[in-house]
Amino acid sequence: MENKLEKALDNCIKLLRDRGESIDGCLAKYPDLREQLEPLLQAALAVREALPEISPSIEFKKSLRAKLDAMVESKHKEFVLSKKTSRKRLSFPMFLQPRLNALTTAIAVVFIFAVLGAGTMVASANSLPDSLLYPVKMAVENVEVILSISAFDKAQTYLELAEKRLNEAEAMVDIKNEKLVKESLAAMDINLKKAMKEGDNLTDDEKLEFFEKLTKFADHQQIALKEMLRNVSGLTGEAITCSLNLNQEAVGQASLTLKSLKRDFTKEKASLADESLTSATAEVKEKELTEEIESLTQKKGAEEVELFKVNLDVFSPNGDGIKDICKINIKAASGQNLWVDIFSKKGVLIRSNLKLAETMFSKGNYITSWNGNNNVGQIVLDGTYLFKLKGEDGNYISLTAAVKMDNTAPAPPDLLAPNDGAIIINDARVALYWSGSRDSDTEMYVLQYSQDPNFKEAKTIGDLGTVFVSGFSEGDWYWRVKSVDNVGNASNYSSSRTFTIK
Repeated sequence: MENKLEKALDNCIKLLRDRGESIDGCLAKYPDLREQLEPLLQAALAVREALPEISPSIEFKKSLRAKLDAMVESKHKEFVLSKKTSRKRLSFPMFLQPRLNALTTAIAVVFIFAVLGAGTMVASANSLPDSLLYPVKMAVENVEVILSISAFDKAQTYLELAEKRLNEAEAMVDIKNEKLVKESLAAMDINLKKAMKEGDNLTDDEKLEFFEKLTKFADHQQIALKEMLRNVSGLTGEAITCSLNLNQEAVGQASLTLKSLKRDFTKEKASLADESLTSATAEVKEKELTEEIESLTQKKGAEEVELFKVNLDVFSPNGDGIKDICKINIKAASGQNLWVDIFSKKGVLIRSNLKLAETMFSKGNYITSWNGNNNVGQIVLDGTYLFKLKGEDGNYISLTAAVKMDNTAPAPPDLLAPNDGAIIINDARVALYWSGSRDSDTEMYVLQYSQDPNFKEAKTIGDLGTVFVSGFSEGDWYWRVKSVDNVGNASNYSSSRTFTIK
C-alpha cells in the first residue's frame, strides 16, 4: 500500500498526457484515493496546459526529487516533534505518514510533469488571472495547501489565498474583466470559508493569533469590496454583495471568538482565589493574566509612523468612475488600531473615524479610502481637505496629508469651423475646429457627430485636442463638442453646428 498513491498518480498522469483522459475519468479508477489525487492532478493539468512545450532534463528531475525528499522529511520531523511538545491539534494527511517516499515521488512527478522550474515559479508568483502563467501560480498554491500540516498552518494558508484572490479581483476590476472578477471573488470566498472552518479547530493561543489576522483581513477586504462595488454593475455587483455578506460573517466570528477568549482569561483570573496556590505563584499568575487582558483593551497612540500620503492630488467623487476614490496609505509599526479624521482647510471637522486596515502581506502598511462624503453622507464642497492620523487614545500625530476636491465641470468649448450651415462641394474630408477651454485643467475634448439633429445613433470620439479631420458621406451633418478635465469632470455639450456634403 505504501506505493499505491505514487503508482496511481503516475498512471493518471500518463493517461492525461498520452491518451487525453479527463481528470474525472482518472479519479473513477481510484475512488479510495480521490481526495489525495484530485488536487495533484488539477495542478499538473493546469500547468501542462500553460507550458506545453518545455521538457525537463534528467538532471532537473534528480535535483527536484532530492529537494522535495529533504523538504518532506523536514516536515515529518516537525510533525513528530510537535506531537511530543505542542498542544496544537494537527491534521496530518493520510499520505504524509512514515514511509514518505511515496509522497515525495508523487509530488516530484507533478512538479516534473508541470515543469515547475525556479524561474517559472518566480515569474508566476505575481501573475494575474488573465496571464499565461496563472495556472502555475495556482499549482504552487495547491501544493502549499497539501503541505500545510497543522490546522493553524492550513487556516493561515487559506487566509493568505483569500487575500491574493481579493487583490486579483481588484486588478480585474481595473481592466473591466468582470468574468474574472467574479471568478476571483468566488475563489476568495471559498478560501475564506475554509480559513474560518479551520479556525474553529485551533487552541486558544492559536485562535488569538489567527482571529486577529482574520480581523485585519476583513477590515481591508470590506474597504476594497465597497470600492469595487462602485465600479461594477449587474451580476458582478451581486457577487461583490455576496462577498460582503461573508465578510460580515467573518467579522462576527472573529469578534465573538476574541470576546470569548477575553472572558475566559477573566474567569481564569477570578478562579485564582479558589486555587491552592502559594501567594507568590498566584500573584505572578494574576499579573500575567492582567497583562494579557490589558493588551487586548489598552488604548494606544499612533506609533512609529514613517509615511502618511494619499494617492491623488485632486479627485472628483462624481460617480463617473474616474478618480472617484481617494486612497490613504500609512506606514507605521504593525498591529495598531488607527483612524483618520478629515478637516476643511479652515479646520472644520467634516469626516471622522475612517478606520485603517493593515494589509496581511505587508506588515505595517495600512490603507483606507475616502469617497468625498461628510459624516451625514453628503458630498462636500470643492476645496482642499486635510487628513489627520490618530491612534486609540484619540491624539493626532504631527504628520498630515491633503487632497483637493474638484467636482466643478469646465466650460464647453466654442465651435470655430466650418461655419454653421456651410456647404462643402466635391470634398468628403472635413476639418472640425473648436476653441480651447478657458479652464487650465481641461485635459481633452469629446466630439459627437450625426446625420440626425437630435444626435440619435451619433458617433462619439474622445481624447481629442482642438481639431478633428475625417471623411463624411453626402448629406447633412450635425456636430458638437464637450470639455473634460483631468479628474473626469465633463461640461455640457456645446451648441451644435451643421454642414452639408455635396
